[in-house]
Amino acid sequence: MVRRAFPIVVTLLAVAAVAAAVWWSRRDHADEPASRPRTVVLITIDTLRADALPIYGNPRLELPAIASLVPGATVFEEAISPSPWTRPAVMSLMTGLVPSAHGNTHGEIEKQAPLPRGMKTLAQSMTDAGYRTAAFGYNPFLSLTPDFRAGFRDYVFKPGKVGDEGHVPADKVTGWVTDETLEWLDGVGDEPIFVWVHYYDPHLPYHPARASLHDADFNYRWTVPRDDEEFVSFTAQFNNSLANFMNATRGSWLAEGRGETVDPVLVEFREKGRETLRGLSPLIRSFYEAEVREVDAGLARVFDRLREMGRLDDALIALTSDHGEELFDHGDFEHGHSLHREVVRVPLLLRGPGVSARRVRERVVTTSLFPTLLDLCGIDVAAPQRMAPALLGPRAGERWPEAPPHVFCESMLYGPPRIACYLDGTDFKYERRLDDGTETLYRVTGGAAEIDSVADAHPDVCAKGRKAIEEYERWGAALRARFGTDGAQIITRDDAARKLLRAHGYIK
Repeated sequence: MVRRAFPIVVTLLAVAAVAAAVWWSRRDHADEPASRPRTVVLITIDTLRADALPIYGNPRLELPAIASLVPGATVFEEAISPSPWTRPAVMSLMTGLVPSAHGNTHGEIEKQAPLPRGMKTLAQSMTDAGYRTAAFGYNPFLSLTPDFRAGFRDYVFKPGKVGDEGHVPADKVTGWVTDETLEWLDGVGDEPIFVWVHYYDPHLPYHPARASLHDADFNYRWTVPRDDEEFVSFTAQFNNSLANFMNATRGSWLAEGRGETVDPVLVEFREKGRETLRGLSPLIRSFYEAEVREVDAGLARVFDRLREMGRLDDALIALTSDHGEELFDHGDFEHGHSLHREVVRVPLLLRGPGVSARRVRERVVTTSLFPTLLDLCGIDVAAPQRMAPALLGPRAGERWPEAPPHVFCESMLYGPPRIACYLDGTDFKYERRLDDGTETLYRVTGGAAEIDSVADAHPDVCAKGRKAIEEYERWGAALRARFGTDGAQIITRDDAARKLLRAHGYIK
């Protein structure tokens, strides 16, 4: 009996072992998609405010490439960037950490907080999961700062230092980014790929082709030349005028941020320039939107190539921006100087496996793209890197328990330090200057323009805002100490790097 029972016992144990292995396999991968997407594309369009796109209500533009993503896509109507300028906003995209945790909370242009200890970037997570990874784009902060390339197998960003071989003229940037992306796609085989494409336009300076402006743009009272050669000359003069104004404006913002008295001559020049450019705002918007058209044309070429490769239909595609742009909505121009809606509200849409066609009205933060993309690819995300909840996928809504529930914007490039907080469960946005405690409170229902503060009428809400920001600051300081991001590395160690930032108007 014993001899007969032994094979039966062995068989039963083997069956049990197989069943256990199957159970554990299912348990470990229960939240993963049935198959990982073979193609993952992250598109970031610099300086793109949400309301510039037709899908957010702009009737002046037709953007067929972006429009082609909308059927089947989830469109987020109130997506907020965690910062009004590139470096902290993109670092949040790449790490899943808010600026107060990854350390880019200051406007010292020539310094960069180190990459958080023990944290995997989005690219490193994708590489470790077997994706071939690459990034192509143009932005001096993203080309100068080494940590942005962490985890990418290929990282091709311009501008290089001024005078470097292969310098890309400003009017050729969008075409160059597209060409580099297409060349890389031509070299990939059947392996899974993750590619990040960052377009610099519609960032200053404006260099649209004359053909990108519509007839209505030529009817402006400052006549825009129709002749190509004259148009190039007109654009150069136009950009010089914008640059002179922005140099004075940035200088005064930087002085204000350091608590210094601003030179009265600079203030006068800035005020006169502001009045002049405010009168030119329709023309500025025309040039801005013309560059958006050119980016859409570049995206059309990328999508066509993916379609030819048989990768487009089942690709996971995310499109967003690092920040928006003020076009004199509050009397000023550009970004980095305020936390108003036009500067921090950005487009955000997702299309692909695991994504359904719908519009989401709830406010979200673009930091959430990090866990969302990894979840949709079935890649594990460490708890601290879930500071913002995943937007879609098997773990949608899940966040690190230590993370505060509100949406915060911070890390000014210019001007006094500020933090804004969209108070969870309310229709209010609370903003506080950290140097003198000045408070503003806006109702943000229905896309309100944030013109009149209602702080005096709602002292109870302001009290909640103060408490939220105080807790957020304490939490951020503790996280920076924990992750080793309290220090700052100098990234402009040589004259060539400084010359690059100076050429783009960021330093004197």
